[in-house]
Amino acid sequence: YCIPIIQSILVQNESKTADSKNEIQSVILVPTKELAKQVSNFLKELTIYCGKHVKVVNLNDIENNQLLTAVLNDRPEILVSTPSKLLNVLEEHSDVSLMELKYFVIDEVDLMLSYGYDEDLEKLSNFLNLKQHMQVFMMSATLNEDINTLKQKFCNKAAILKLQDLDNQNKRLLQYYVKTSEYDKFLLIYVILKLNLIKGKILVFVNNLDRGYKLKLFLQNFGIRSCILNSELPINSRLHILEEFNKNVYNLLIATDESNEYDDDTEAEVGESTTDASMLDHGKDVEDNKSAKKLGKKSNDAKDYSTSRGVDFKNVACVLNFDLPSSSKAYIHRVGRTARGGKSGMALSFVVFKNEWGKHKASSLPSARKDEKVLAKIERTQKKLGYEIEPY
Repeated sequence: YCIPIIQSILVQNESKTADSKNEIQSVILVPTKELAKQVSNFLKELTIYCGKHVKVVNLNDIENNQLLTAVLNDRPEILVSTPSKLLNVLEEHSDVSLMELKYFVIDEVDLMLSYGYDEDLEKLSNFLNLKQHMQVFMMSATLNEDINTLKQKFCNKAAILKLQDLDNQNKRLLQYYVKTSEYDKFLLIYVILKLNLIKGKILVFVNNLDRGYKLKLFLQNFGIRSCILNSELPINSRLHILEEFNKNVYNLLIATDESNEYDDDTEAEVGESTTDASMLDHGKDVEDNKSAKKLGKKSNDAKDYSTSRGVDFKNVACVLNFDLPSSSKAYIHRVGRTARGGKSGMALSFVVFKNEWGKHKASSLPSARKDEKVLAKIERTQKKLGYEIEPY
């Protein structure tokens, strides 16, 4: 969505008169601070030769109120923000107007709802002129029925675009599973790492904070270096760790993914692809709809954090699901961190036997009780996409 927005702003700027007043033309909403940083950095790379004409501001980067006022007074063309931060800015700076907005983007739109941002989005709609000619983009790799309320609120005659890879690069993703006991998970990952059975950088997913630290300490005992990423860490630390991993300072990153927000009992026939799908719309007269809140709000930390969604981990050779996610859609987002940009990759998942669950309390995980059931759903979903998950 970045390239067409920049292109349109540049075309509009050409037709401006010298005394024309600058207005904020585009707002890009993302669910996490990491994604806000990533999107704004990408936009700045794209506008390196036209930065004077297309100014980009990441609101989550600015804590000082005086600096924020000065930046907003300059009327940057593009604002990047999380919904809560943008709402705070609009409520505290009454002179900032979005009534002339031309482009409104909600990235990772399904995650916005599961993180409890629907109330913020409802309030933000009051600051927008939904009756004017405004183009709306809603982006996600897995679009589902949960976003219908937002679609009805912000869009009129929405078109669904599924963006497929022309070179079919995702067929380069090999997927495997290992059935094991909870206790033997730790032995398995030790053997795999010590024998160098996987070449290249590995992104390991666990399902809660304690698991991440427990696994890191376990590997540390055997001289295996790793870094850890979770919602307890300050945003600057998370960005630093991501940068170190991308620069190959660390080849093993243990990421806590607490965003198992999907309910597979209501699994929709959507996605059909691990690449981006989008809805875009020219919003005019839109009826007011009540916000249908299916899921409760998460903590502020969880709301500002997700490693399985959108974050650009570079050159990941393998995604290792030490803990299997609780749904097939969460699995799609995790394994989407590898086999990117035409490169090959591997996904390996540890699956706990149902009859082995709970036998070793110290290594037990509540979600592992349904591992075999979740694996069956993952296999069905991946088969529809043209993949096979094989025993490792």
